[in-house]
Amino acid sequence: MITSALHWAGAHAPALLSLGVPAAQDPQKPDQHWQLPVKASSFATEHDQLYTFVEWINYVFFFGIMAVLFYSVVRYRRRREDQPPASTSTHNTAMEVTWTVIPLIVVMVIFALGWKGYAEMSLAPGDSLQFEVSARRWEWSFKHPGHDEFYTRELWVPVNRPCQLTMSSRDVLHSFYIPAFRVKRDVLPGRYQTLWFKPTMVGDYHIFCTEYCGDQHSLMIGTVHVVTEAEWDAFMSGAKQPPWNAWTGDAAVDGKKFYQQKCSSCHSTDGSPGTGPSFKGSWGTTKPVLDTATGQDVQMAFDEAYVRMSVRDPNRHIAKGDPKYGPPSPMTKFSTSEVPDERIEWIIAFLKTLK
Repeated sequence: MITSALHWAGAHAPALLSLGVPAAQDPQKPDQHWQLPVKASSFATEHDQLYTFVEWINYVFFFGIMAVLFYSVVRYRRRREDQPPASTSTHNTAMEVTWTVIPLIVVMVIFALGWKGYAEMSLAPGDSLQFEVSARRWEWSFKHPGHDEFYTRELWVPVNRPCQLTMSSRDVLHSFYIPAFRVKRDVLPGRYQTLWFKPTMVGDYHIFCTEYCGDQHSLMIGTVHVVTEAEWDAFMSGAKQPPWNAWTGDAAVDGKKFYQQKCSSCHSTDGSPGTGPSFKGSWGTTKPVLDTATGQDVQMAFDEAYVRMSVRDPNRHIAKGDPKYGPPSPMTKFSTSEVPDERIEWIIAFLKTLK
């Protein structure tokens, strides 16, 4: 029975679900579901077919039940006080079997199709490109093949090539989600999670965190850039400078880029408050801070020594006067301790340019 139902669903799906995804799809084409984003991965068509199948099942059952209910209310309504009941039957075996078996078959078909899709999403092809993903509040960082450094908030992948992400969290539970690819996976501290996809359309697509991870959860976003295979091969061969390794050699310019990657989620440059104090106009000033080693309030000059110390030991001095700012996350010291000395010099050069 289940096999027959699956065969029926497969045979009739094209009539309901518009099969087939071209390599470059226009979001406005008729086969694009009105509730879902553009289909940009090999998973998208099958995912959307199952989504639409479940959607139509809901429509059929909802409107069918409502129609029977409305008819019964009107046809068998009580018209006078002494009106006898329309029926004295307490049950109908055939009807009860029908409304049990049909939903059971539907649910089992949905389970079978869902399990098939889940199994395909769980096992990456052996020739997949390997990427690493590091999550922390509140940013995604990506390590591309052939490179040792994580790049924040932006991921580059080639079209029509399977890509596998090995993900871990530095602090709390996060959830990695690319709507256009129809892929999502929780990212947990203390363990590795994997996810894979094969992009089918060149373009830029949103990355979100879908697990609440703190007061700036909504800012934990990113972009996946899908490029042509020729452009990707140029990145890998060195014929073209990879965007994730685009250091200019100018300390202030590179410092700004590094700030945007690593610091901007907590520290603004326009004076607006954040998780940490703003960097605007801070260079050369003296500010009161709490020395956590002694428990005393001290005056600290915002200079090169202070920046180096703050990066290496961010829990040592806590800025005073900012009610939104408290001790950094326990994982902050771990992550900032990995910042190379060269990057700190870049940050210092950039901070000197802020007024």
